[in-house]
Amino acid sequence: MYDLISRFLFRIKRALIVLNDRFERFAMYRVSRNEARNLRKRLIKIRGYKIVNRPLKAEIKRYCRETFGSSAYWPWLALYTEMRGEFIEGWIPDDVYRFEILPKVNPEIFASLSDAKSMDHKLFPGITVEPHLTRIRGEYIDRRGNVLDEDQVREYLINLNREIVIKPDNGRQGKGILFLHSRHIRIDELPADSDLVFQEVARQHKSLREVYPHSVNTFRVLTHMEKRGEVAVKFINLRFGTEKNRVDNVSCGGIWISVKMNGEVSSSAYDEFGLEAGEHHPDTGYRFKELRIPFVDDIIACCKVAHKSYPYVGLVGWDVYVNESGRPIILEWNAKNPWFWDIDAQFGPLFLGK
Repeated sequence: MYDLISRFLFRIKRALIVLNDRFERFAMYRVSRNEARNLRKRLIKIRGYKIVNRPLKAEIKRYCRETFGSSAYWPWLALYTEMRGEFIEGWIPDDVYRFEILPKVNPEIFASLSDAKSMDHKLFPGITVEPHLTRIRGEYIDRRGNVLDEDQVREYLINLNREIVIKPDNGRQGKGILFLHSRHIRIDELPADSDLVFQEVARQHKSLREVYPHSVNTFRVLTHMEKRGEVAVKFINLRFGTEKNRVDNVSCGGIWISVKMNGEVSSSAYDEFGLEAGEHHPDTGYRFKELRIPFVDDIIACCKVAHKSYPYVGLVGWDVYVNESGRPIILEWNAKNPWFWDIDAQFGPLFLGK
């Protein structure tokens, strides 16, 4: 009797787990598709007209049904179509990318390490920014691995005597970043809810500083590890801050231009939603198409070397800046959810035939 009850309870538990997983999956897709619908509504309102009519919507649904097994994937591709002005077969809906492709090519156990900025210089030595200090689980650690007490940390920062940047170890989208002179840092006033990384403020190449001097303007490079361990670059963007903001993230008002593999750039910039944001930088008036990027080959080589040294994930978004001498340095990398959907919409399909 006891064994019968145990088997019954085990089956009930297993059924509840399956039901919960299905509900979570349904909720994720619903939130994602509502995001696509809302973005499309905002875009149509801004422009005053829409591209996707009933026949085109039916075509998009047909493509989704034949390619992905369900017409329910249509909202993201409808958004892509509004952005591009036409529907293109080969696009990947963002919900397919995030919930079906990424978990397979970027297993969580390996992708999550991209959140740990304090590990970057150990994973990619020589091509990343080595921190002055890290604060891990409340302990301050210097470059040599020595654990410092608070008095030693204060002395270290006073002797450093220059502006540094402090980042939350698992921060994203430029949030929580502090720019402070090392002599003015009060340890007891630093955020207490996360590990921290203390880095040198990056000094960028003159040609990029001329476009916008207030932020470190970074290249976002998406790499894909293909068969036989070859690494392909799927796109390169160059981001700029605006309105004297110190960060260039589009979620903080930044804009971006597309960069071709030969170093040529798009004549227009784009905003967070992939909408054109003008041919000149709004702060400096710099005309984007006049920008020349002679170090694009070095940026590509840097990202390929980094990805080959960490082959456990298939897709990585690298944030790279070019220092004053023209050398590319990796600031951050993202394997959890590399930037994709608006690039695929404007310049894709990125994975046609893959």
